Amino acid sequence: MTETVSGLVTDIQHFSIHDGPGIRTTVFLKGCPLKCQWCHNPECISFKPEVLYHDEFCIRCGACVDACPHDCHTLDNGHKAFNRNCCQLTLLCLERCWAEALELKGRAASAQEVIGEVAEDRIFYEKTGGGVTISGGEPLAQPDFTRVLLAQAKKEGLHTVVDTSGLGDWSVLESIIGDTDLFLYDIKCHDPDLHKQLTGVNNRLIKANLENLLRCGADVILRMPLVDSLNDQEDEMVSLAKWLRALQPGLVLHLLPYHKYGEQKYESLGLKYSLLQPAPPQPDKLLKLANIAEAHDLKTTIKGMEKSQALR
Repeated sequence: MTETVSGLVTDIQHFSIHDGPGIRTTVFLKGCPLKCQWCHNPECISFKPEVLYHDEFCIRCGACVDACPHDCHTLDNGHKAFNRNCCQLTLLCLERCWAEALELKGRAASAQEVIGEVAEDRIFYEKTGGGVTISGGEPLAQPDFTRVLLAQAKKEGLHTVVDTSGLGDWSVLESIIGDTDLFLYDIKCHDPDLHKQLTGVNNRLIKANLENLLRCGADVILRMPLVDSLNDQEDEMVSLAKWLRALQPGLVLHLLPYHKYGEQKYESLGLKYSLLQPAPPQPDKLLKLANIAEAHDLKTTIKGMEKSQALR
């Protein structure tokens, strides 16, 4: 049966208020084909399960050293190290780490299991107009799982949102339109070469998929992360806004200033953060970008700022 289809889930976040209307439960899928320089969910990039090590929680008890059959953990004069290269994901170290300094990101789960957990929050959805959001990673990168999750959610009468970069086969997007009430569609920039510099791939397919979604009458909110000196150029916003107005005047665009909440995750994954001193654009720059978008018939908001503050 289709509800037994399984996928790789990074996390299920309850009481989410930033991933669509109302109070929602956000299901984060693992695996993303983009490598955005500012990614704040690096634990969702890899298509394989990973163990995070939180050094700040470690009490240097040595339990993980004793538990690991592959000697991935070492403790020397109070210095704790975790060699991920030899990790075979036995997870014995996690079982012994009562301080919760070790955390697994990525577990197999059936669609039935996931939607069953999501449906437990139904009372919050009914009172606030919320529902379930499928995010990631990239939902289109697990097409069968995403399709079944959405279908099962609709059977439960839940409002559904897909948070996507738009990078995937159009056939996948087309197949989920009927079970998706709203698409949160990420737009990093307009220029294909700049997009490749920032994410590792150009955005031609992403733009084509957005055009097709709008042509099919899908409900779409655009979201644009902004990082100082990377994608906050005014001429870039002008070209983006002109293109979007030509597609459909009145589109909703949310500007998302960069935040640092995800930087600690890189260290926990044993990764080096690629950006040097990243920052959100200055408030005056954000206001200019929002005003440019509004001047091109886009309904624009800046996350963290009231519309009356942002547009003047």
